[in-house]
Amino acid sequence: MTIKKLSWVVEFTGCPAIIKRCPKCGEKMRFICSEDFRINANKNKLDVWLIYRCEKCKATHNREIYSRVNPKSLGREEFLLMQSNDGSTARKYAFDKSLGAGKAELDYSRVEFNITGENADVSCPAEIKITAPFAADVKLISIIKGKFTQNGEPVSQSGLLRLFDDGIITLEGYEIGKAKLKKEMIIMVNSGIAM
Repeated sequence: MTIKKLSWVVEFTGCPAIIKRCPKCGEKMRFICSEDFRINANKNKLDVWLIYRCEKCKATHNREIYSRVNPKSLGREEFLLMQSNDGSTARKYAFDKSLGAGKAELDYSRVEFNITGENADVSCPAEIKITAPFAADVKLISIIKGKFTQNGEPVSQSGLLRLFDDGIITLEGYEIGKAKLKKEMIIMVNSGIAM
């Protein structure tokens, strides 16, 4: 039986928010990423921040990306992308939870994304390659749930989990309910394949 090869590409169109105490509101608030960088030069060193704003009062928070780095270590292209407030570059840094003093508490609840590529019919064997611009601490199931069909109808998230439990769909090396998005992943639809 022929295994259909599919390719899905994930593109994030928004950023996770940061949860932190707002000095003006006096409580923990969601800070929304502006997708703008702030760059300061001090002699031959650069400081780079990503600018966030409180969802309620619009107070700003600068999340540290680089501190006292040599501009050459960034690379000319990366520096120019930051200088022009490139959205995809801002998203790359916004999803990196290891950045910033005290490491940021990121909120993915309202992150927007697109996933392109032909839907997969769970009754036909397929190998699906998922690619993303960067790994993200977002559950894979929440991204792919709308990409599987059965008899022309979308498969629900609970139906998708059952298909994984039954081995109809597999994701090597990961438990689907806990798997987070990586830059590249392979999902197999095993319908009609002897296992």
